Amino acid sequence: MDEGCQGQDIAKIMVVDAMRRTLLINENMGVVGLFVDAKDDDLVTFYQHCGFIFLQKEELTAKFWMPIDSIVAFFKDRK
Repeated sequence: MDEGCQGQDIAKIMVVDAMRRTLLINENMGVVGLFVDAKDDDLVTFYQHCGFIFLQKEELTAKFWMPIDSIVAFFKDRK
């Protein structure tokens, strides 16, 4: 993320947009969830705060995912 955008909730907006797109895809085909890679400790904390589930640590990244049921519930609670 561009340093000028940090701290401006742009990352949260981008995650919610990715979740919304995942939900739209799920309407036409089977989706199990949304997978993301955290490339540093700040992103690990961010994704955990957003409700992503830790999968595994690799050499340069940590892998997380959010099940489709959690994404559906997220948007259902906001209607």
